[in-house]
Amino acid sequence: MSVGETTLNNHPCLNEDTKFILEVGPETLNTVLEVVAHLKTPFFCTMITEFQIKVRESLLLAAKDYLSLVSEIVVFESDKFVAQKRYVLKFTKGNFLHLTGLSSTLSAAEFFEKCLDGSISFDDFYLDRQRTKSTIKKKLKNLVNLSEMFNEKVLIQESFIRNRIVCKIATSDGKRTLGFIDGHYCLYPNTLLDKNHLDLSKPILNVMPIKITEN
Repeated sequence: MSVGETTLNNHPCLNEDTKFILEVGPETLNTVLEVVAHLKTPFFCTMITEFQIKVRESLLLAAKDYLSLVSEIVVFESDKFVAQKRYVLKFTKGNFLHLTGLSSTLSAAEFFEKCLDGSISFDDFYLDRQRTKSTIKKKLKNLVNLSEMFNEKVLIQESFIRNRIVCKIATSDGKRTLGFIDGHYCLYPNTLLDKNHLDLSKPILNVMPIKITEN
């Protein structure tokens, strides 16, 4: 029996029938105990993996950073744009889950709120068959500091198409590519890719974002 198994099996939230199998190193035990501490009723847990621990840690960091974008409108203006001269970008709580690449039984808004307040549990997210652990890791790596992307000039491409991804515009800071789809009055983030995937055969502009704080 491991240290983690002994400690958690003695936790008051665990009933007598619970068997806990911990597939993580000792350094992550405190994180697991922190999650368990939020529980007010007995629960059954078969296994928590190192991957799940890392994903949850990244979700908490990413939600705090993403919140700064929710309170802003990002505007790009240029006479060199072809389709239209001005693009207004809006980040909503409901977009966050899709950008993580994860699936959840929670609503998109509830998922974000639970990541923000730290109450997100390991049962609240999972990988569907179309996603790999590597893909999720890359998405979360780029999501934890996404707001930094709009602190300086950004590469922008109109009518971005990559495989089955079709976006009104896509932006890149060289580290990642963020695609936006058309909404009623603005564009919403829909695609987050690792590294720069803008099409070099099409025009790419370098534009300074205008950030407007919403009341």
